[in-house]
Amino acid sequence: MSDSPFAPPAVKWDVPVMPYVDMTADRSGYTLSRYSRDTGIKGFALAFVGVKEGHTNFTWAGFDSYPAPDWSADEINKFRNDCGGIPVISFGGAEKILPEHSIADPKVLLEGYKKVIDGYKVRHINFDIEATVSGHTVRERNVPLVRDLLKGYPDLRISYSLEINARDEVGIKTFGRYLLRDLQKEGIVPALVNLLIEYLPDSPWDSARKTMEAAHHQMRDVFKLSDEEAWLRIGACPMYGNDGGNKWTLDDHKELRQFADRNKIGCISGWRTNTDATRYAYAYEKIQQGYHPNTPKS
Repeated sequence: MSDSPFAPPAVKWDVPVMPYVDMTADRSGYTLSRYSRDTGIKGFALAFVGVKEGHTNFTWAGFDSYPAPDWSADEINKFRNDCGGIPVISFGGAEKILPEHSIADPKVLLEGYKKVIDGYKVRHINFDIEATVSGHTVRERNVPLVRDLLKGYPDLRISYSLEINARDEVGIKTFGRYLLRDLQKEGIVPALVNLLIEYLPDSPWDSARKTMEAAHHQMRDVFKLSDEEAWLRIGACPMYGNDGGNKWTLDDHKELRQFADRNKIGCISGWRTNTDATRYAYAYEKIQQGYHPNTPKS
C-alpha cells in the first residue's frame, strides 16, 4: 500500500437501475437493445469478463473464443447508440476468473483492464468478487489496480459486488469489509457497493433489510459518510425468483423497491435479466424500472 494516500474525485454512481445480463448464456435471441426496449432500463451489468487460471488474456467467462474487447462489441455499441444504454463491464463472478486471482504482475493486470475499458469505451466497471477468489492476495492486487485506474481515468465509476451474510444479518462478509478498509486507507471511495442478496433464510425480505441496514452502517463508518451519502453508495442485487435454493418473490422485490424509495439507495440491481425475460416476463424488472434516488416512486 502507498504511504501517501491518493485522493481521486469521489464520483457518484449514476446508473440507478442495473440488472445483470449473463452475456455468454443462452439468451434465446434476446439482445441488450431488446432488453432495454422491453423494460425501459438503460443500464446493464454485463457478466463476466475474466482471465482463465494460468493465462493472462481477458475473455468473457474465461472462454478463449470470446475475447475481450472484441466479442460482442457491435452489440454493446448498438445498445449504447440506439437505446442511450450504459454498459457496465463486470469482472469476476462466481467462477475463478477474476483477473486479480491469476495475474500477479501489476503492469500486465493494469494493461489488461485498460484494454477492455478502452475497447468497449466504458466509464463504468464492476468488480464482482465472490467466495471462490476472495482472499488477501486478491485484495493486495485489486486496491493498487483501482488506484492506478483512477489515475488514468479520473471519471471512471467503479463499483463492487460483494457477498453479504444474510443469515447472521451482519452486513458485508469479512473479505468485503477488509477490502473496503484497504480502499479507505488509499483514499478511495467506491462509487457503489452492490450487495449480493441471495440464498436467504426464511422471511427473505426481513433478512435482506436487516443486512442492508448493517451494510449501510459499515459503509458510513469506514468512509466517514453521512447516512444519506452512505445509502447513495449502496446497491441491492437479489437473485430473481426461486433457483438453486434461492428464494426471492415478487413481493420481496416490491418491498425492496419501497425500501429504495424511502432510503434513496444508489442502485437496484438483480441477477439476471436473462431469467427475468424468459421465465418471469420481466416481472421483477418492471418493479425496479424507473427507479431513481432523486425521483421517489409515486
